[in-house]
Amino acid sequence: MSSKYAEVEQAPVAAADATATQTDPSIDWERIAYLVHLSRGLDALEETRLVPERKVL
Repeated sequence: MSSKYAEVEQAPVAAADATATQTDPSIDWERIAYLVHLSRGLDALEETRLVPERKVL
């Protein structure tokens, strides 16, 4: 059977599972999530209020 898609080599599942379960305890994920949501909120404010009022370009 011929496929129009190229075959892609995949890493062994065991290797992927081992790295996926380890997290760096020095990373503050709660702060990262807060900052991401804050950034998205500021983007929404810019698009819905500041640009229409021509307060930013």
